[in-house]
Amino acid sequence: LKHHSGQLLRSEVLAVDWRRVTHPTDRTGVTGFWPDPLRVQKSEGLSVAKGSNRAFWLRVYVPKATVKGVYRGTVSVRSGEKILHRFPFEVEVFGFELPDRMTCLTSFNIGVDKLQKAGCDIKAFRETQKRHHMMQFGTCTPYAYVFDEPSTSQYPIVRARCEQSKKDRPHLKRMVTEPPCPELQGYVDIWCPRTDDYSREAAEAARRRGEDYWWYICCGPKAPFAGLFIDRPGTELRTWLWQTWQEKITGVLIWHACWWSTARDNNGDGTFFWKDDQGKPVDTFRAEAFRDGVEDYEY
Repeated sequence: LKHHSGQLLRSEVLAVDWRRVTHPTDRTGVTGFWPDPLRVQKSEGLSVAKGSNRAFWLRVYVPKATVKGVYRGTVSVRSGEKILHRFPFEVEVFGFELPDRMTCLTSFNIGVDKLQKAGCDIKAFRETQKRHHMMQFGTCTPYAYVFDEPSTSQYPIVRARCEQSKKDRPHLKRMVTEPPCPELQGYVDIWCPRTDDYSREAAEAARRRGEDYWWYICCGPKAPFAGLFIDRPGTELRTWLWQTWQEKITGVLIWHACWWSTARDNNGDGTFFWKDDQGKPVDTFRAEAFRDGVEDYEY
């Protein structure tokens, strides 16, 4: 793409692949093939059989210090050396830059041990994760993930672990994936309930006490809440970040980014990147939507 000043923007075309959904996530889901993986094309391009359809994803990179304005380019469809169609397109660049560190904190697990066992390029996965603003557990802000989804009977254990954490690592905030409750007040610094357990009143009260409020999605919630599943509308992950900004929530958490299930396909739960035959990360439509949502939050 080119600006009238002569400045250029780099772009790439990704081939949209499909994942088969065999069991609907909820009442809104549908079985069949759904678009999700976005594969980098080989240098010779991708052949499409006559009379068939193929979807592509166009990604444009806008570095810092890019001149604002409209950049124009063309996508060409070829048959051999013959150009069959030219499609003009344009991108508008705004007159401000995004920071290197986003305001909305994000915490994702990529499971280094799992990647190693699968023979993956861990550095490439980490770089891809960072490019999508998916910070690894504990790196976005100093915190200790004290307990995951405790039951009320486990609250004494949570309190004991929080006290031990405060003693051993006083510089860390203590996070629990649970909505605010009187039994844990004074022990938890970051409340992180699932989105369907969110209470605006409880969140405001926590902030008045000086506590942080995050939220997360995982195997739920289901419709009508925004989710991360392949067989849900493609707008949902981006919308989730709009809701995060609207509710003054400062962080989001998802339990895994590369959970490839061998027992049962989980419709993308915990899987934002697939892997190719060389162990390199394969981007997804949902990861792109999440990244756009984080940047929308920053806007």
